[in-house]
Amino acid sequence: YSDLFDVAEKSIHDSIENIKSGGVAEEYFNDYKVEVKKLDINAISEYTRDYANQSTEFTYSRFLIPYLENYEGFSFFIDDDYIWKHNPMSLFYFLDPDNAIACVQYDFKHHDENKMGGEKNVSYPMKLWSSMMIFNNGHEDCRKLTPEVVNNESGMFLHQFKWTDKISKIPHDKICTEGYDDSFNETHHAVHYTRGGPWIKGMDCTDINMLEFYDKAKRRLPV
Repeated sequence: YSDLFDVAEKSIHDSIENIKSGGVAEEYFNDYKVEVKKLDINAISEYTRDYANQSTEFTYSRFLIPYLENYEGFSFFIDDDYIWKHNPMSLFYFLDPDNAIACVQYDFKHHDENKMGGEKNVSYPMKLWSSMMIFNNGHEDCRKLTPEVVNNESGMFLHQFKWTDKISKIPHDKICTEGYDDSFNETHHAVHYTRGGPWIKGMDCTDINMLEFYDKAKRRLPV
């Protein structure tokens, strides 16, 4: 959903701009730039995994991020159905530098039989944990995520983090999960539309809540 990526990217940049100050220290604190990269499997020659009913093209390719960043620094993977109101960079605070990743460690099951696009919604341990991950790219466990591993290991191995037990916890209340959380509050940084939205052609969005955040970000896109 290319339009969804553009809207999500816009919400990230806007949330960062909104917290910048115009004070005397502006030149020191406000000159950093956040680069948002689209994870395009067509541009990753090392990714050769066959399509097998994945929900998105980044179902597995997300785990190549440490490799793509030369196992250096820190990277943030975010599903494109997150719309941000508050700066996501503040969530880096929750990554213990001794750990491989940080994520929200959800402990719930889905309410609906189907998910976005009408596909079957399957419950499994650690569901949604990998929808947003902060990678400590140089960590020894992230170095296990080679193209060979990502191309061949099972979804269980990758998404249930069989490759690491070094996982920092981002508080659940930092993300408002549509379909599970009833409303957005000021502790939430973003809305995660796990059940889909108007970016899915022909989808009935009558029961999707909090779409005003998506609509507002979309209106701010350049024409």
